[in-house]
Amino acid sequence: MEFTDFYNIIRKSRVTSTNDEAKLLAQNGEKEGTVVVADSQTAGRGRMSRSFYSPSGTGIYMSIILRPKLSPNKSLLITTAAAVAVCRAIERTLSLEPQIKWVNDIFLNGKKVCGILTEASLSTVSQTLEYAILGIGINLAPPKDNFPTEISSIATSLLNECDEDCKQKIINSVLEEFYELYQDLENTQILKEYRHRSLLDGMAITVHKSAEQYDATCVGVDDDFALIVERNGINERLNTGEVSIRMRDNNENQ
Repeated sequence: MEFTDFYNIIRKSRVTSTNDEAKLLAQNGEKEGTVVVADSQTAGRGRMSRSFYSPSGTGIYMSIILRPKLSPNKSLLITTAAAVAVCRAIERTLSLEPQIKWVNDIFLNGKKVCGILTEASLSTVSQTLEYAILGIGINLAPPKDNFPTEISSIATSLLNECDEDCKQKIINSVLEEFYELYQDLENTQILKEYRHRSLLDGMAITVHKSAEQYDATCVGVDDDFALIVERNGINERLNTGEVSIRMRDNNENQ
């Protein structure tokens, strides 16, 4: 099957969230490979219910319905494969060199350019994945009024401007790259590429986990895509949580 045969693209002008739209379709039996693409989102979101700024005309906001034959504990493979796919697509279409900030953000020149959010539904009967919604948001060009103050220091865009042809080219490239990786989510090549593109290796970071927050150094990513951090001379393995880069410490080390 060609990747174009796998996908069915539904275009929307404005939605609350492409993930919400795709989730409703999935619940009503929409087939795998259905993609909801919107020009803007009024309530786009990322991990931990954070908002994702999604103004009209400046970004790619899309969600894909997937029905993978995966155990729930391996659903992270969808997110990590998508991160590699987005990096490949950006390199291929724009000759840029993005990096992955564990676990689901794509950075360019030290700032966030893309967020990925996978939401899964479990079958109550079989306790297997009923479906998964893969959401991808990419900042293509700067918003007309710039990014909001609260994210202006950490967000960036791929280009200074991007027309519809450019936008569609990047969408097609992301979908094609993800389709290739989706055929074999447990292929070790994905892990190899993910590690190669890792932004955090060797960096001073702050770990935010539940009510706890502490400073550490990133050691790398293990074979299950968990983040290994060094804290007080002891390595720890993170499956959940959030990390931020300690900019001052990293600047001092340069």
